[in-house]
Amino acid sequence: MANVISDRLNLSGALGTVVESKDGLYTGALASPILHAAEKAQAVRSLAKARGISLSRSWAYSDSYNDVPLLEAVGHPVCINPDARLRAYAKRRGWQVYDFRTGQRAAKLSLRAAGVIGALWAARRSILRRSGS
Repeated sequence: MANVISDRLNLSGALGTVVESKDGLYTGALASPILHAAEKAQAVRSLAKARGISLSRSWAYSDSYNDVPLLEAVGHPVCINPDARLRAYAKRRGWQVYDFRTGQRAAKLSLRAAGVIGALWAARRSILRRSGS
């Protein structure tokens, strides 16, 4: 799947968890470890070594704290819309952080605030009606 996406985006390759197949059919079993956390970083190191890629000159992007090993493996780690743990970690490390959700977050907070204010106003009205004021 990763290679199909890579081909369609005209990239040089991709890494992903490999699923076993027999006689051209997927068995449902995994043929490699799940590329997650440290396994992903190790796969990138192996690929870089095999292709002569300098990881210190490479970039990696992530939104998840689970990818800290990958981000630490490259010279240019970048956090995009990071989860809270990754945001804090990136801040301590001085990594670049980009959050393109700030407008969405502000809108959600405004809607929540409006909902709370509306509920309080309705409750106040109900109390005032019952008290006869």
